[in-house]
Amino acid sequence: MFVNKNNVYLNRFSQFFICTLPFLLLFYRGIADTTLILIVLVFLLKSFKEGNWSWVKEQWFIFAIIFWLYLILINAPLSINPEKSLFYAIAFIRWPIFAIALSYWIFNNQKNRKIFLVSFSIAFGFIIFDTWWQYLVGFDLFGYPWWSPKRLTGPFRDNPIPGIWISRLIFLFILLSLIHKPFNNNLKTTLLYIVILFTGLLTVFLTGERMAFIIIFGGSILILIGIFIEYQSTRLYLFLISMFGLISFLIFGSFHPETTQRTFFSAIEKIQHLSTSDYGIVFKSAYDVWLESPILGVGIHQYRQACIDLGLWGSGPGVCWHPHNISLELLSETGIIGFLLFYTMIISILIKIMKSFGQSKNWILLSLLLTFLLVCFFPFTSGISIFNNGFATIIWLMMGWLFVCIKMKVK
Repeated sequence: MFVNKNNVYLNRFSQFFICTLPFLLLFYRGIADTTLILIVLVFLLKSFKEGNWSWVKEQWFIFAIIFWLYLILINAPLSINPEKSLFYAIAFIRWPIFAIALSYWIFNNQKNRKIFLVSFSIAFGFIIFDTWWQYLVGFDLFGYPWWSPKRLTGPFRDNPIPGIWISRLIFLFILLSLIHKPFNNNLKTTLLYIVILFTGLLTVFLTGERMAFIIIFGGSILILIGIFIEYQSTRLYLFLISMFGLISFLIFGSFHPETTQRTFFSAIEKIQHLSTSDYGIVFKSAYDVWLESPILGVGIHQYRQACIDLGLWGSGPGVCWHPHNISLELLSETGIIGFLLFYTMIISILIKIMKSFGQSKNWILLSLLLTFLLVCFFPFTSGISIFNNGFATIIWLMMGWLFVCIKMKVK
């Protein structure tokens, strides 16, 4: 009787957070981290009471544990600030456990997955709508203005980051659509995916976020390739609709030359002159920090202090805030050893995806899961720190759903 009561409370707890999770994770950084930690603690308590620790044997999670132990036992003690590094080192494990909790508990039944689909669709749709509203009216629904003449904030107050969120979450939205199969007709499904991708591309384009646009564009190409291989009967329609979308996009861009200049042409210019661009200056400072301790790093979450100690603060826009690149962040803060351990974990996830594909033979699912890895962990991606509470929450939310799909063996 006591066990049944516990199960009832746990089910209610999980359903409450499924309803509120997208809103808590996407819009409130402090609440997002508190919510995540609460889910992790309850999941650990549940595993303890049920004596079910089978998830610990997941190969990728074992590599996550090894990386975590390296941070605690080696990286933190030798950090430039051991006490602070130790705190952040210990806290890292909450991310992989959160992903495990989602796949083994929160989203382990069809009802919960459907509830999340509705909740997430509302939250994601609101981000899209609010960003467009701000673009058209000048203020978002909460009264927040444009961040600058070329940058939008959407519902994120004074942070010009809607493109960063949309360029990742849109692929989760497509994945949820794939799981729940709104159409049995391949052509309708293809059209749905293209409409979603086109809406996301256009919205990110309007935000003026260069890297976010490159990310969503690259991911969209990968998804279209998956659709092309999977739905052979729709290939001609896929080509024609894609061409129509591309032409429409070019026409739209011609009416917005300033946004086109920032989002597209300035990105090309920065790539061509990377060493002298603001990105190049930030990357160079991150490289200099890495050289301070190339094997073990300066300590997790200690990049800014190390950069300031080198006298680099104020030497360029964004310098010493964070490396703006996942590889340079890992190298500078955790050294070559931490970098290799972290990407060993990512490679093990990639292997897990490929094994799953061998069972499902679903090319769209494969392209989506590979896109998840690329938009979250691609070594050359520039953007927010992967240890940032808000951004990391999105990353590990996506990883949780990746593992859900593998466990479900989606066909």
